Amino acid sequence: MDRLQVKKNVLDIRERTHRLYFTTQALASIIMLSVIVTLLLTVSPTSQYYVLLQVSVVPSAILLYNSFEHKKMADETIEKIEGLVE
Repeated sequence: MDRLQVKKNVLDIRERTHRLYFTTQALASIIMLSVIVTLLLTVSPTSQYYVLLQVSVVPSAILLYNSFEHKKMADETIEKIEGLVE
């Protein structure tokens, strides 16, 4: 495999990583916002709504954090590969 092909593959991986990152960010944000809006629209919040909040918003926040960390690790790996190719 020549250097040009490796660079093309690295750029493709970078693009896919960023696309996956932004899709994950959007999905987690939609989940969190929908639950928060649902909670705000209820007249009398009870304990079941707080359970719903914990069950959906906390994992979404974890998903957001993990997606950021994975993107950061992927970018570092891609930069190392680009450094080796050049």
